[in-house]
Amino acid sequence: MSQAFDALVVGSGPAGVHASIRLIERGLTVGLIDIGYTDQDYASQIPDAPWAELRANDPRQERYFLGGDPAESFRLQSRAGAHLTPPRQHMLHRTLSHFPTVEDGLSVLQATAQGGLAASWGANCFTYSDDELRRTGLSSLREHYEAVARDIGVSGERNCDLSPFISDFKSLQPALEPDDNALTILERYQKKRRDGSFGSAGLRLGPSQLAALTRPLDRTLGGPEVDRSAHAYRDMDFWSDHGRSVYRPTWSLRNLLPHARFTYLTGRQASQFRRLEDGRIRVSCRSAGNDGPSEFFARRLLLAGGAVNSARLVANSLDGHEFEFPLLCNPNRWVACVNWNMLGRPARDRRHSLSQLTALMPVEGPGSDFLVAHVYSYRSLLLFRLLAETSLPSFIALPALRLLLTSLTLVNVQWPGDLDAGIRLKFDRPDGDDRFRPGLLHALSRTRPSQDRLEDRSLRKLLAAFFRLGVVPMKQARPLPGASIHYAGTLPRSHTFSRFGCRPNGELWGCPGAWSADSAGWNWLPAKGLTFTIMAGARAAADQVAESLLLPPEVS
Repeated sequence: MSQAFDALVVGSGPAGVHASIRLIERGLTVGLIDIGYTDQDYASQIPDAPWAELRANDPRQERYFLGGDPAESFRLQSRAGAHLTPPRQHMLHRTLSHFPTVEDGLSVLQATAQGGLAASWGANCFTYSDDELRRTGLSSLREHYEAVARDIGVSGERNCDLSPFISDFKSLQPALEPDDNALTILERYQKKRRDGSFGSAGLRLGPSQLAALTRPLDRTLGGPEVDRSAHAYRDMDFWSDHGRSVYRPTWSLRNLLPHARFTYLTGRQASQFRRLEDGRIRVSCRSAGNDGPSEFFARRLLLAGGAVNSARLVANSLDGHEFEFPLLCNPNRWVACVNWNMLGRPARDRRHSLSQLTALMPVEGPGSDFLVAHVYSYRSLLLFRLLAETSLPSFIALPALRLLLTSLTLVNVQWPGDLDAGIRLKFDRPDGDDRFRPGLLHALSRTRPSQDRLEDRSLRKLLAAFFRLGVVPMKQARPLPGASIHYAGTLPRSHTFSRFGCRPNGELWGCPGAWSADSAGWNWLPAKGLTFTIMAGARAAADQVAESLLLPPEVS
């Protein structure tokens, strides 16, 4: 099977769908290659009702809260975190078959789902400053940030303490309401901020900016509307997508499907690309179903399968099996806390499950670096998951946790990642040099004591500031490197030739006509979440591709 396009895009995650949207806006025919597994089990089983009502009344709730195979569900959660609930675990369906991996000292997660890793992302939206974009290797994305915000719907608070670090948008919707737990923290922060309590620490705190709707949104691209409703505050964000208020790349893909210039090549894993003598690029794919191998041709290729998978594809295509690819990721830690202000107090059931508050604080190091902390209230992920984290017998621990329930607070802290962090990826040659088979990935992390000390110092400073807000730390968890699931930098940009890197505009040095549209081509990774910038950067990459084909600035 073969077919020709103006542009082929690999991957249906945030980069793939937004690159495709922009390419179609520029008048190109687009084929999107994707493995594309979807949830076949749970969506129809979960009633459209609040979490508290389901827990109290649904006699079959264990089907989706525990999953059809609880042991397998907990195994997958041990890799990706408790937020990867059974209804989200199709994201990892047959992962080791498609992406065989051996890990040494780190955790590397790859997705096979439609929507990629963003099939279960936390929806936090950050823009990067001009300085952060420069260090990352990207040009200004102001117009593209605005376009993405308009397309996906972003909610946040204007003129809060985070505003200088998180850009405002014309289309910004009002922020989601903080729950009672977060509201007490925010009120205490605002009071102490006025009296100058955080001057030396530099802590800034405000409602999280999220790709979640507080007003209905209809965006189309030549096809039927995918209706998206305002958030209903049912505390089911980790379990279901009723109302589609939280953005997933699948919503954009569904609007692309009917478009005359778009073809969704699902059930296929891109395994190798080659530039032909006539300048076209051939992409060879293995089947993720029963169709057999296939090949597609295009004038341009955009790699948008995620930083790790883009590196795998480049290694298999440009004979990079002896090369060690770098990997950027955000170091992160989880801190379980009790909010003293809510201890023993009741809380409303009306709430969302996403990040309630976001904190930024300067850290030591070159440039204007910040750590970022996300504040979550713990409830909908169920108390039994915390039993193993306590040192008490379960018959004592469970009642104690119930007493603490309304005050339980989780803080996820993330630091910037750089190319000197010592994380490397190496890909074996496929068995028998079969271009349709994946090679084994060896992922290695070499620890840096100096980075550990920097994180320890800044974390103590952050927790001291939180303590003044009545948020008392109880226990820390330090995941393996890579567990933040924020990946970049495998194909870094440079002004000099690098066979397995990118030109400053994102085009691969080793294959003219092929472009990095995801975070693989970044040189640095701020602590701010990267997904929103990936979407904006993918639009910028699509513009570069259109301009390389000598297209006019805009084609309606």
